[in-house]
Amino acid sequence: MLVKVTELSPSCLTRLRGRNAYDRLCDYLAKSQEVSVDLDTADAPSTSFLDEMVCKLLRSGLLPRVTFVASSERVRRRLSEIAGVRELALKFKPEPNATPRPVPPAIPHFQAEYEPPRRRTGAQGQPPG
Repeated sequence: MLVKVTELSPSCLTRLRGRNAYDRLCDYLAKSQEVSVDLDTADAPSTSFLDEMVCKLLRSGLLPRVTFVASSERVRRRLSEIAGVRELALKFKPEPNATPRPVPPAIPHFQAEYEPPRRRTGAQGQPPG
C-alpha cells in the first residue's frame, strides 16, 4: 500500500506533526502488512518530523513494515542521518515501483558542541577544599 505523507499530515515540519502522522500511519498498517510512505512533497519533511515518526515506529515495533519513498536527495540525506544517529535499519525506494533497499547510515552534517562544566572556585579563585 502506498500512502502520501500529505495524507498523514497537512504539514511535515514539526515533531508534533510527526507524532500525528505516526498515529494516522497506524490506521494504514492495521489494514496492510507493508506500507510505503511517499515523502515527496512540495515542502520536504523536516528532520524533526521524520525522526519523530521513525522513533514512534521503532518503539511500536512497526518500523520493519514501513518503506519510505523519496526521490529527493535532500529527504534521503535526512533519512540517512536519522539512520546513522539512531543506528537503525531503514528502507527506502527512489520511486513507488522500485525495489526497497537499505538507507545508508550517515553522520549528520552538523555537530553539537557543548562547553565543559565550569569548576567551582573558592573566595580567592582557588578550588574549594
